[in-house]
Amino acid sequence: MFFFVFFSEAAVNFSACQSKGSEVPAVTKDIKESLTENDKPFERLSSDDVASISIYEASLKSDIILLEDEALQMISLLNKLEVCGKAEEEERIGQMVQIKIEKSEGSSVIVKCFYPYVMIDNICYEAEYEPLENINKFVNNIIKR
Repeated sequence: MFFFVFFSEAAVNFSACQSKGSEVPAVTKDIKESLTENDKPFERLSSDDVASISIYEASLKSDIILLEDEALQMISLLNKLEVCGKAEEEERIGQMVQIKIEKSEGSSVIVKCFYPYVMIDNICYEAEYEPLENINKFVNNIIKR
């Protein structure tokens, strides 16, 4: 099992939280159910569900391969990700983490974390600070290794 981490630091226009030019498959049923039942869209995500996780580091222009224990940590961080509702239109510039989850059953989900937003399946939500900050810290630590 291989895990890739993709990380991007750039000026990001989150106007209406729309991603331009990227096609993202529909959110899988389990994520939709989690969003319906509570505000943690990846609460049920487990290592058995994941074939790979990837993040791109734009400044290094390289992929960073996660060790298996790092991938488990990323899944744990995603389990804690909490959304507060759909986001209003706003433009921000700063650091963005893009995580692609390839699921074992063949679907994939792209998650873009950009405080105070998280975009799942091109739908932007406001998110709790601490889980997003923990994802950013985790990715920054991987880049430094």
